Amino acid sequence: MALLRLVARRLQRPTGAARLRYRLVRVACLVNLVFLVGFPVLFSLVAADLLSLTDAIDPWLRLLQLCSLVGLAGTGLAAYETGTARSWLGRLNNGALVLAGVSRCPGSGSPSICSAGT
Repeated sequence: MALLRLVARRLQRPTGAARLRYRLVRVACLVNLVFLVGFPVLFSLVAADLLSLTDAIDPWLRLLQLCSLVGLAGTGLAAYETGTARSWLGRLNNGALVLAGVSRCPGSGSPSICSAGT
């Protein structure tokens, strides 16, 4: 805990545009979580009752697609932040967010971007 407090004291708090980018990346991470949880929940509900697969489900699918696009844009912003980070800890943090963002294939619910082509 003491090491964490020491590192936290040394970190500079972002201001201005950097602060906005920081918050947008965190919102994109939340949107990615909604996407990753939403598709399995939606598919499990549909698998339970195939008659529910009608036009009424289209808004939910569109919402999940929108979450996917917003999450992808946020992942791009995290990649930009990785290049502009001043400290190695900031680069490591943003790099981990980029890897987490691209470790899924947007729109397919696939757990890995590598399996999207197969």
